[in-house]
Amino acid sequence: MSFARVLVPLDGSQVAENALDHARRMAKASGGELYLLYVLSSLNHNGDSHIDPLDWQLQQARAKRYLDRHAERLSAEGLTVSQHIDEGDPAAQILEFAKRHAIDLIVFSAYGRGDASRFRFGGTVQKAVRGTQTSILIVRPGPAGAVASEQGYRRVLVPLDGSYRAEWAACEVVSLLRSPQTELILLQIIVTPNELPSMRLSGDMAALKERLVAEQLRMGQRYLETVCRRMQSCVKVGTRLVRARSAAKEIVRTAERENVDLVALSAHGGSDESIWELGSVADAVASHCDRPVLIFQDLPTTQPGVSHDDCAHRDLTGLYRPA
Repeated sequence: MSFARVLVPLDGSQVAENALDHARRMAKASGGELYLLYVLSSLNHNGDSHIDPLDWQLQQARAKRYLDRHAERLSAEGLTVSQHIDEGDPAAQILEFAKRHAIDLIVFSAYGRGDASRFRFGGTVQKAVRGTQTSILIVRPGPAGAVASEQGYRRVLVPLDGSYRAEWAACEVVSLLRSPQTELILLQIIVTPNELPSMRLSGDMAALKERLVAEQLRMGQRYLETVCRRMQSCVKVGTRLVRARSAAKEIVRTAERENVDLVALSAHGGSDESIWELGSVADAVASHCDRPVLIFQDLPTTQPGVSHDDCAHRDLTGLYRPA
């Protein structure tokens, strides 16, 4: 997957501009075109559609000057930039624009002009993220959401679950961010669900459970080593094997513990949730991680033939289940 067309929605706020540097780097890395979109709301401050024509023209002029300023700076860096002003509901217009222009990646700031609230996303971003079938990159305000250096993303966390989709996302990261400065951290999570509070395992059952987990850890380590060997000729690769009760929570914790600059994962991974734009793990990570989260959209599924042995191997190692 090449991000030939990268879209970043802007609303004139400094908070929304947090996404701009990430969009610029993604467009540069893939040699793609950068689209700047400013959506003017068709409602006035009172919530109705009666807008003074003069005020409307002033809003359009301000939006154009704003986009011109950013486009001029980005074009000076050698990027191909186009700027667009639309009118209507911001979330709906972002989705319609992405579809109309065959956008490959939408880079969102988690919040826009409304700034942070008790919700994990701003209202516009929440609706757009839940409604798109395009790959997305979500950036949160603050130091953890900034691009670490001029060299770009130095440490990238990629969760694996043994599925084709997750491995495909890892390969896409390698292809996109191939650099001597980039370290890829492959994370395999062995999920051990909570037992019911009233359940007490007998000695034999408890020992059987521990043997099963030990075997899963052994197979998980072998799986990570196999994937690592395939990728280490392109980038620096490290592996982490963790036993945890929640895959999504462990991804967020590992991202903070390893101080990564980016978390990258497939939208669905091993879960068969193709009817949803985002799988539950990807949704939870995007909602709670303070690091930039790149989610590769994997709909529709196009998966090569897999042998019985491969399926069995994935059954043993693909334990990345939703919390």
